[in-house]
Amino acid sequence: MSNSVQTTPDPLDPQPVPFVDPEPTAKTSSAKTKGDKAESGPFPIWTATDFAAYEPHPDRDILGRAILRAGNLTLLMGQPGLGKSTATFAMAIANVRGDDSFAGIPLNPKPRRWLFVGNENGKDRWKEHFEDAARTLTPAQKTALQAQIHVAALFEDENPDLTLPDQEARLEATVRAAQADVVLVDPWTEIVPNEIDSMVVRAAIASLRGAIRRANPDAAILVVCHAKAGKETVADSIGNFGAGTAQRGNRMLYSSARASLLLVPFADDGSDLVLALNKCNDGPSMGPRRISFDRAAFCYVVNADFNLDEWVEGLRAKAKPKRKVSAETIESLVREGHNTPKSLVAKLADRAGERSVKQAIAVAVDMTLITRTGRGTYAIP
Repeated sequence: MSNSVQTTPDPLDPQPVPFVDPEPTAKTSSAKTKGDKAESGPFPIWTATDFAAYEPHPDRDILGRAILRAGNLTLLMGQPGLGKSTATFAMAIANVRGDDSFAGIPLNPKPRRWLFVGNENGKDRWKEHFEDAARTLTPAQKTALQAQIHVAALFEDENPDLTLPDQEARLEATVRAAQADVVLVDPWTEIVPNEIDSMVVRAAIASLRGAIRRANPDAAILVVCHAKAGKETVADSIGNFGAGTAQRGNRMLYSSARASLLLVPFADDGSDLVLALNKCNDGPSMGPRRISFDRAAFCYVVNADFNLDEWVEGLRAKAKPKRKVSAETIESLVREGHNTPKSLVAKLADRAGERSVKQAIAVAVDMTLITRTGRGTYAIP
């Protein structure tokens, strides 16, 4: 881990980098403005030539390859009380220090402006975080801290509920005022209290993205999300990358994200955690790692002796022989191409019996997550 301060660009005055994509071949746009009225037109059309010419900006990736990327939405999921808020703040502090990694994952040292939105932490908690982090910084880095990390002060009577009138406009104005390159929403349940109603959640995701992108189209969005997922979820994702599960209330949010990190306890006792990447649409898979938080250094330390196979085998030995299969798991597997009852039963043979799998298929159909094609197969609606 490197603690050197970057000199180009100047961390004391970090400037957002404009990301320029090539223009599509088509000379049309999705909407032409005529006065105050939008005139409909085709969406931009790209060809093989356009994709061949396209080169993503090297600074677009903030964490790993597409784990946290400019313009994308990423989740950090985990049970309450694990330290998800501490992890996101430590990530921002690592960027202020110019570290080249976070929890063993490559971190782009280019200075970013980070904006934390949400009321998970009160004034006292934020004060403690900033004081502890400042003790690890040089004088120049402390100046950079002032410029790079901002907190939307949602204290006292400030309600962060994004579904309230005018909240989308307020969020847009806040992101613009902070000139944010990374927007942290912590936690999702405070921004969208009604996370069960799919129409409310869908509208809230659109509002969140719309407000942030209007303020800065290239801002990365990192949403902290409470989840009941435990150690077994990480074990189940081994060899089944991209089919990670989310509890029902967060299913739509999970589907909307380009990447999802999962934080779970390493053991029933102790403070060590396991950080896993259970979804990354635009990048490669990443093996889980055992980490612990060093408050004195205000960073996460990776345990190099972590034996993943041994840990997974230990979990499976303690687990019940069969576990309930969720409708969301069925949906993920159908997306992967396991679209017949026989294929689904075979894929889940080590987790559940045939009857349980078929019951989960029926639930997935009832929830319209999948649909029968009439040929003995299933498809995504």
